[in-house]
Amino acid sequence: CSAEDLRIPFQKYGPVKDIYLPKNYHTGEPRGFGFVKYRYGEDAAIAKERMNHRFIGGREIRIVFAEENRKTPQEMSSTGGRTSSRHGGSSRHRSPPRSPRRRFRSSSRSASPPRRDTS
Repeated sequence: CSAEDLRIPFQKYGPVKDIYLPKNYHTGEPRGFGFVKYRYGEDAAIAKERMNHRFIGGREIRIVFAEENRKTPQEMSSTGGRTSSRHGGSSRHRSPPRSPRRRFRSSSRSASPPRRDTS
């Protein structure tokens, strides 16, 4: 499914500002979800009501409101600051994820050179 495949049915409910379909960083394959951002929140609410559980591209879609806007490259590289939500509010800190993130290390790491003692 492409952004245009989503734009056509969703723009029936109001002006669409952006459509983002995340892909797997390593494979380039779609991750199975996306974001449709409307210019007006009222249009998003109507689209959610009317498009939830519809089929697009042979797949049933489930619509939930995103909690935050996508970060700009400047926000991704900066520390701290405010993040604005899709419904117009802002908060200083993001809430912690519901489940702890796990980081995996590759078992094929090369050995680091020995550390020099600076004392």
